[in-house]
Amino acid sequence: MTFKTESEMFEPLKVHFEEKGYVVYSEVVLPGGGRADLVAADDKRVVCVEMKKSLSMDLIDQAIERKASFAYVFIAIPERKNFLPRFVERIFRKYGIGILYVTKGGQVYEKKAALYRRAFNKDVDIESYLKPEQRNGIPGGSKGGGYVTEYSLMIARVRRYLERKNDWIELGQILEDCETYYSSPRSSLSKALRGYESSWCEMQVMNGRLHARAKVINE
Repeated sequence: MTFKTESEMFEPLKVHFEEKGYVVYSEVVLPGGGRADLVAADDKRVVCVEMKKSLSMDLIDQAIERKASFAYVFIAIPERKNFLPRFVERIFRKYGIGILYVTKGGQVYEKKAALYRRAFNKDVDIESYLKPEQRNGIPGGSKGGGYVTEYSLMIARVRRYLERKNDWIELGQILEDCETYYSSPRSSLSKALRGYESSWCEMQVMNGRLHARAKVINE
């Protein structure tokens, strides 16, 4: 069977892991760059899943690369009727990479288990790369933007903060209470809130200081 897009496989995979007690994250930014389509974490282990519409050398290479950060790695592809090539079996056996098949009816089953292989970089704390926003973001495998970025994570924190306060808050106080990644946080955040985020944020000078608040609907 075939899927029109990789992201169509995301929801069945998400359900598969959630039924096993995992928390599922999508489009996770990884150490050194790149994104994992799906990451599932529970109290014992963190699992990476890379999805493709078909088995390919690019997918195999990607799965091997993920072993630098994850002890457990799966590929997820549409259910195959043909046997896997022998060299693929050998590669997956060597690296402990597992295979998940997604059926036409949206069921997921484990064709080959992902075996524990200690990550090459033992200093990587992959759990620190898992963000709450990635639990409700775009489906893994999506194309054309919408990814969770450092900027989007920061703006989400600021927006939640202002909506919770429901009042005018001085910019310096926002910077104290909300983590940013800017090297020049005051000017950069001010520019972002005035420009890119003006659809939901408004700003004004009060007592000589710049304040911001989440826009009040039907005020």
